[in-house]
Amino acid sequence: MTSVAIRVFAVALSSVLLAACGSSESPQIAPPVAPGECGDHTPYRNAYFGDLHVHTAYSFDAYLFGNHVNDPQIAYDFAKGERIRLNDSARGERYVELQHPLDFAAVTDHSEYIGEVRMCTDPEQSPLAYHDPLCLQFRTAQPGDSVGFLVWGLRLTRPYYGRHLFCVYGDCPAAAQSVWEQTVRVTNAENAPCRFTAFNGYEYSPSSDGSRMHRNIIFRGNEVPQAPVSYFDAPEPIELFRRLNDVCRPEDGCEYLSIPHNSNLSHGRLLWADPERFSDPQYVADLREISRLNPVLEMMQIKGASECKLGLGGSTDEECEFEQVRAKPLCCDAANGITEHCVDPLPSVPFRGEPNCHEVCPGDRPRAFQNEPDNSQGCLASHDFLRGAFLKGMAAQKTLGFNPSRYALIGSTDNHNAASGDTEEAGGPGAVLGWEGAHGGQDDDPEERFDVLTNIGRITNPGGLAGIWAEQNTRESLYTALMRGEVFATSGTRLRLRLFAGDYPPGLCNEPDERLKRIAYEQGVPMGGDIPLTAAGTPRFLVQVLADRHPLQRTQIVKLWVDAQGQGHERIFELGRYAEPAAVDEQCGVRFSVPPESRMSACHEWQDPGFDPAQAASYYARVFEDRSCRWTGHLCAALQRSGEVHCADQPQHPCCTSGEDAVIKVQQERAWSSPLWYAPGSP
Repeated sequence: MTSVAIRVFAVALSSVLLAACGSSESPQIAPPVAPGECGDHTPYRNAYFGDLHVHTAYSFDAYLFGNHVNDPQIAYDFAKGERIRLNDSARGERYVELQHPLDFAAVTDHSEYIGEVRMCTDPEQSPLAYHDPLCLQFRTAQPGDSVGFLVWGLRLTRPYYGRHLFCVYGDCPAAAQSVWEQTVRVTNAENAPCRFTAFNGYEYSPSSDGSRMHRNIIFRGNEVPQAPVSYFDAPEPIELFRRLNDVCRPEDGCEYLSIPHNSNLSHGRLLWADPERFSDPQYVADLREISRLNPVLEMMQIKGASECKLGLGGSTDEECEFEQVRAKPLCCDAANGITEHCVDPLPSVPFRGEPNCHEVCPGDRPRAFQNEPDNSQGCLASHDFLRGAFLKGMAAQKTLGFNPSRYALIGSTDNHNAASGDTEEAGGPGAVLGWEGAHGGQDDDPEERFDVLTNIGRITNPGGLAGIWAEQNTRESLYTALMRGEVFATSGTRLRLRLFAGDYPPGLCNEPDERLKRIAYEQGVPMGGDIPLTAAGTPRFLVQVLADRHPLQRTQIVKLWVDAQGQGHERIFELGRYAEPAAVDEQCGVRFSVPPESRMSACHEWQDPGFDPAQAASYYARVFEDRSCRWTGHLCAALQRSGEVHCADQPQHPCCTSGEDAVIKVQQERAWSSPLWYAPGSP
């Protein structure tokens, strides 16, 4: 049963009761706002938007991309709405600016090499290191210099990991500590409770055997370790968390959480929980600790979406192909059950280039040794995407007693220009060519952005945003929301999305706001929580959406469940389809099939017709805006308007081609809620 209403709400839950992710107890209204708290404080919570994954000139790869100037201060200036300058291109000076400031951000420079970057760029640190040939190459490398990335990137993979040899001329760990202290000072100074929240953070960036195993570490407050724990200090994730637990203790005022990202490029490794080791008490204890410290997954960013992959895990969802960096179809593989939505692999031919399809990891397990220097190659596993990870986690819960893959969902950018939250497809105020790219001089020119490079070029996107529902815009409130999972991911839009489940009466969407809010939290739980059994036996779900500037097109609930035999399944339920997709022309003009003003918000009530109280399941909402131009469409339109591209004379230009090799110019922005979870025996 569904209904649509022009009403949007926020539901309040006690931060005390829900500080632990997944609490299933009935929440209580927070006490009235005390004097001195934020003016917009509400027990029903506000939606705040931000970016928890941003790189500056302190990151080795950002510097190699050509970002030599934009530091953490500039990243926060940009997040707060200031116009900043990027590296110049052949076309001249480049500037970017947000349409609207962010509510929060974290600078997350790579912990690996922040000391080495300082040694190579500051002669006062060590003249010998500064003049070392490797540092000279680092400073003078042109954007896209493969030699520089090979030399620096190899040491983030086994068996090569470790600091560069020029560190014998100086103290690289001490330099790293100095850079970290400088970043922390800037972050703490930029944190302005009630107006803008700045989180201390960094990225832990191993690329073992070419597999992305990256995580962002976000700290709750001012108290942080003296230096970040890097891959050089802790080559395995559990070592990272043990080291961090030693130097960041709650009794000392230090708390942190970890946000994995780019599981889609991890070759089955980042989110892997090995059933063959579930009998090992130490392995299970480590899994439990990793699960506790990783409550959130960054599932949308510049290097693609990690929701699902068509054909993988049996998925038939065409929307799985949205912003896929690994966009080729799967290789048909009967032994691995891949017989649909796949193509036969072409025979291996030397110098042929990339394969025509993506191989599936044998047995849906990571290989013992991947050895793929290019992380866009290598096998794919179902748990590289959130649906497969959720299904495997629910199956594991039957054995372990806990779900090792229980994640809330956010988006962020992974921007390397220090341009936090720069997700506008059409660019910000004054943009001529639309989005200006995110990788310094490696994608500062239109032809470069049209190229098909590893993780860069037309296969990338501006990235996503993190949405957080919290009482007010403070570190404490936002961090607590991240821990309890009351967060959502967007593809870059600021669409607001809520999902609840509980023992709700029919017609809740038609109730006055105050009554609706009270019933929603008193008789149910928000996304991130455990669905309780209701008196009626079948919970009722509530989805509410508020559009950004573009109208809504449809709303869905995605159900994932594990049957008695341990097999995973998925099903998509259409809650509302408000219009047929709009028509978008070559100049990005949009012709809507239904007036936009009639579909700027929605409220739906729904019950699962196949709900089984004996069956583990998870549910998340997915909402689509109507069609609009992707950044590539805006760029093509600008080049055609300026006369730089004439398709009649340049039929092979990326803006003019058609068929499989055509540039995707039109998209549907979207948002994903965090899941609600049901397990047999839930209170």
